[in-house]
Amino acid sequence: MKRRLAAVLAADVAGYSRMMSLDEVATHNALKKHRRELLDPAVRDHGGRIVKLTGDGLLAEFPSAVSAVEFAVAVQRGMRERNMGIPAERRIQIRIGINLCEIIVDDEDQDIYGDGVNIAARLEALAEPGEICISGIVHDNIVGRVKAPFEDTGERHVKNIPRPIRVWRSLINPETARVSAVHASEERMAFPLPQRPSIAVLPFDRLSADPSDEFLADGLAEDVITALSKVPNLFVIARNSSFVYKGRPTKVQQVAEDLGVRCVLQGSLQRAGPRLRISAQLIDALSGHHIWADRFDRDASDVFSMQDEITASVAEALEVSLTEGEQARIRRRRTENLHAYALFREGIEKFRRLNRTDNEAARLLAQRALDVDPSLTGAYPLQGLTYSVAVHFGWSNDRAADLERAHGLALKALEIDRDDADAYGLLATVCLYAGRHAEAIEFGEKAIALEPSHADATLILAWVLNYAGQPGRGLEMIERAMRLSPYYNPGYSGVLGLAHHLLNHSARALAAFESWYQRDPGSPIPAAWLPALYQQAGRSEEARRAAKRLVGLHSTEWVKAYMSSLPFACRSEVDKLLGLLRDAGVEV
Repeated sequence: MKRRLAAVLAADVAGYSRMMSLDEVATHNALKKHRRELLDPAVRDHGGRIVKLTGDGLLAEFPSAVSAVEFAVAVQRGMRERNMGIPAERRIQIRIGINLCEIIVDDEDQDIYGDGVNIAARLEALAEPGEICISGIVHDNIVGRVKAPFEDTGERHVKNIPRPIRVWRSLINPETARVSAVHASEERMAFPLPQRPSIAVLPFDRLSADPSDEFLADGLAEDVITALSKVPNLFVIARNSSFVYKGRPTKVQQVAEDLGVRCVLQGSLQRAGPRLRISAQLIDALSGHHIWADRFDRDASDVFSMQDEITASVAEALEVSLTEGEQARIRRRRTENLHAYALFREGIEKFRRLNRTDNEAARLLAQRALDVDPSLTGAYPLQGLTYSVAVHFGWSNDRAADLERAHGLALKALEIDRDDADAYGLLATVCLYAGRHAEAIEFGEKAIALEPSHADATLILAWVLNYAGQPGRGLEMIERAMRLSPYYNPGYSGVLGLAHHLLNHSARALAAFESWYQRDPGSPIPAAWLPALYQQAGRSEEARRAAKRLVGLHSTEWVKAYMSSLPFACRSEVDKLLGLLRDAGVEV
């Protein structure tokens, strides 16, 4: 017996038994004619081999996924033409399933075996009459190479196969496409569509067996998001919101409606030794059409060039013109060292958890990444943000020293890349805590000028504006940040609540901090604000209960230190909050 990689195709006739019961001879003769005149020549033309015939079906193998799918498309289109003028009940309609897999070939009868063969048969059973169903790995191999539309139907559990299979169905048959292809609707959008081209980038699927490639797939998608966020005329959903769909079977139409965008970018990554295969496709969810698709098959060290090409291709497909400066900015300097990049990505994931232990771990990972490659620009602001966050949450043992460290790291990043939006966002926070509010606003505005769709940079500017005494603009910015990231993290609610508090919108401020507390009851910050806000709203009993809960979890020394450190340009705001806390029963 021999093993080899092949595209396996299974096909049968839909409703064959019913047709035989009506007229055995006519049905048998019609099927023989279709095989002789269409199927057999098409198999030869596409380099395939019929392994065996099974009454109304066949099993075939092809040297590539492209040749198998091109054969299937030719057959389905040919059958549609041959069925014209024939009564519906007498039409022979074929269902086809295709999988790419390693097969075992029997030396005696040249039959083929293996789980992958069984999957092809299961895919065939999922297909509607006149349709083709292909596995995810087949789709990744034909993207940009076969001119036929396919729709992602998500992961499906099939008989006798322990793992779910991602299934794509063809849209070449107008009858089945009309029935089951669902497009997004502007009426069902959770948010009004932006006036400019809008896009969500979904997490890239990891097709490799090695779980360690997960960081590379996630990092690739996030780097595309970051690069697209730099394009002024695009509206790009933030990573926190698009990654909500990670590991979930989703349809692009539903994603578009949930996030309020027109286009969705999907992709996958597969490593084979030193080679890396990346597939990506851009879909207009309102029409269901593929706007752009391509596949890249190169050395793994070339991953960042592939990311740049994907970004540029998406911008071009969305008909967004880029100046030379904008093209340069989306090709951000990054490391060529994948080990350094892996440490950096792990550090980002730790940092996003916003607790003291993970914050310190993120700082160490950023330093380890820089030890491997000091030119890894993003690791400097990441490490700086761990110091800034420590100051914000009261974890710092030396506020002045930590702010100085954060400042130095931001400047180091800008020495390498003067257009690093994260570095400017970090400078904004450092200046805010240093009491330099005008500079903080200037740096915050610079960050979002460089990355207009950067939700977290927009959040930082909103935060700075609030403390600088401009809550009206702060409210505008935080609402923009929330639109860029509809599944925003709980801390966004705090910036929203602060803006409403300063604008004397007591009920809205309270609702925002309640939302933060409900979503993240372990965070000390909403717990510290709620007694004051309940007291301000005249809800004294709830204020006292919130105060009792607060001092049961955190010392009054911490509460006083936290409130006193809030970087208001107008210090009377701190005195006001401390007074409200005292009235609620907190001895500060």
